[in-house]
Formats: sequence, structure tokens, C-alpha cells
Amino acid sequence: MSKAGGMADGRLNGALGRYLSLLMDDQADVDARFRGLCELAASFGFEVTNLGIATRDIRGEQQAVIMSNMSDDWMDEYNGRRFDKLDYAVEKILKPAEPGVINSVQWDAVPLSRADHVAEGTQEVLAGAADAGMKFGLGFGVQSASATNGIESFVVAFGGNEKGAGYTERSELAESLLVTAALSLAPSLEPVAARKRDGGISLSPREMDVLLYMGVGMRADRISEKLGIAKVTVDLHARRAREKLGARTMPEAIAKAIRYGFIRP
Repeated sequence: MSKAGGMADGRLNGALGRYLSLLMDDQADVDARFRGLCELAASFGFEVTNLGIATRDIRGEQQAVIMSNMSDDWMDEYNGRRFDKLDYAVEKILKPAEPGVINSVQWDAVPLSRADHVAEGTQEVLAGAADAGMKFGLGFGVQSASATNGIESFVVAFGGNEKGAGYTERSELAESLLVTAALSLAPSLEPVAARKRDGGISLSPREMDVLLYMGVGMRADRISEKLGIAKVTVDLHARRAREKLGARTMPEAIAKAIRYGFIRP
């Protein structure tokens, strides 16, 4: 094994170990797990990780990004110019399939742009992706068994500018490992997706604290003592949280906070 190959394997093993630890850590939040997935992808040369959902309704295909470390400029250009309608990889990823079936594609900007069957629009997408630091990539989509809450497909894309050491020989390993790793993160993303679908709801740390304690049956005066704030402030945080969540009652607000992942039951 070459020195470069050994270093690459060491980096991969370290990133994989840290990611698995995050998955097993109940205290690790989805942001930490996403950073772990990004580190794992980077061991193969993928600098960009993009997680999203795709839904279908009477208006056709709708896509939403849940978590990403992609350049904001590229995302704005991609969405503004509706590149998803021209993207060869997206077309293949979202091809109708049986629930649970994975549609995946590995792409390389140079061979694709030279292929006779690639439309001019796709070449435009590839050129823009290359400018954004993505000259090769891996993408996949998996349809949910039941389209609950409007989710039909979990969509993932990894992109990079320069392939990592040994990537050509390990491309099959990269695909199988990253697909498995991303799918293991999918359940953690549902609360984030729910918040995004319902208007990007956010709560302050204090509002989450108040809802958490109310969820275990603690009264406002006891919460006041626990947090070291006035009871009237506790009531204010509770009311603001309920309004942000669009709930009519506090039990409904607590239930929504759990669904959105703000607090744990």
C-alpha cells in the first residue's frame, strides 16, 4: 500500500469511527451528526454535502434542502435558474421507484459534458457546479415506504473538486458507505424537515427550556426557581413559544415542540 493510500485509509477509519460514535450518542444533536457525515464524505474528497427531501403534489416535483454546507451563491443560482429541471443527476435520482429502492448516480463533469446524449442545459449545470467546486459527485434518492407528512424521497448529494487518494479504486466503497451513513442520519432529519415545511419555525433556548419542564409536569413557579427567572418571564416564554408553534394550548405546543425536535420526550 502506498503512503498516500495508508494516510487515506487512516483518515477514513478515523472519520467513520467518529461518525458511528455520534450516531450512538443520544446527546449528539443533528447538527453534530451532520458535521460527522461531512467529515466522512471529505475522506473521499467530497467537500460538499447536501441533504434534502423531494415531494410530489399536483404542482409536480418540489424539493427542499434540509441541511447543507454548499455555497449559498451556488444554491441561489441553482434554485433561481431552476437547474433541477436540467440536472442529469437529479433526473436519475428522482426516477420513480418502489418504496425503499435507492436510485444512485456517480458523475464526473468532464465525461458527462462530452457525452452526446447530454443536453446543453445539463452542460450548463455541470459548468456552474464546477465553478462552485464540484467537478465530480455522488447522489442518491430513496423513496419512503409511506409518504407521511408529504415526504416522498430523501435526497442526498456529495460533490468535490478533487478526488481523494485512491478514490477511483474505492468508488464502490465510497458509494456504499456514504449511502449507508446518510440513511442512518435520515430519521434525525425528520424534525428539521417538519420545521422547514411549516415555515422555518425557531424557538429561543429559554423557550425550549420552559416547554421541556412543562412537558414533565412542572408548574410555572417551580420552573421560575429552576431557571432563576421571574414567574412572569416563564409565562412570557411559554406564550411566545405557543404562538410561534401555532398551538392553541400548551399541551399542543409541547407536542409540536417534540415533533419539531426542539425538546425530547
